[in-house]
Amino acid sequence: MSAFVTTQLNDLERLDWDNLAEVQGATRPILERLASDRAALRDLVEVSQLDDDGHSAWELTDHFARLILARSERLGVRLILLSMNPNDRDIIHNHRASFTTLILNSGYGHYVYRGVVRSRGQSFEAKDLQPIIFRNEIAGSIYSIHHSSLHSTRPLPNHLSLIIRGPSSTSSRVIIDPRSAYPEWVNGGSDSAHSHRKIRTADTSKVEWVIEAIGG
Repeated sequence: MSAFVTTQLNDLERLDWDNLAEVQGATRPILERLASDRAALRDLVEVSQLDDDGHSAWELTDHFARLILARSERLGVRLILLSMNPNDRDIIHNHRASFTTLILNSGYGHYVYRGVVRSRGQSFEAKDLQPIIFRNEIAGSIYSIHHSSLHSTRPLPNHLSLIIRGPSSTSSRVIIDPRSAYPEWVNGGSDSAHSHRKIRTADTSKVEWVIEAIGG
């Protein structure tokens, strides 16, 4: 399955990641096929949990757990399993890359805002931080979002998503706490296989539920 998925990611070579209709048209079938075969997806997760050195490949922070399931090194495209921890704050942010996500388990409240990110260091007005779209993303929901879009999420317990992330379009992203409206610019890593090792950990007790949630 891993080799098959990598081949599918490599086939996205001519994809225009700024064209969201094209992005979803190319990535949705891959995600839906994986989501429909839970046994194969579970096997893929299990073989991806250790890196080449035998260490945990999970990336764990206070806000999320993330596991890269497959990648195209040539294109900088990744297949990612993501679990976001529950929160009750609308932290507005964008991403360094456009992506498509399919909700596998549980879900989240999802706000999309008026403003877009044009360049590092830009200021944001109050109108930029007004939500224009709200969606309840539930199991089976799928959407694509541009890297410049500002959005926020309120995950429910045991959230799990499958993501195809495009190549990075920028070296940084912005995080905005709406209570202060002060933008914090955060540099990202590279798209290489070794870019997130600093936040990897051997403690996988927080993600033991994932295999059971995937089922199959």
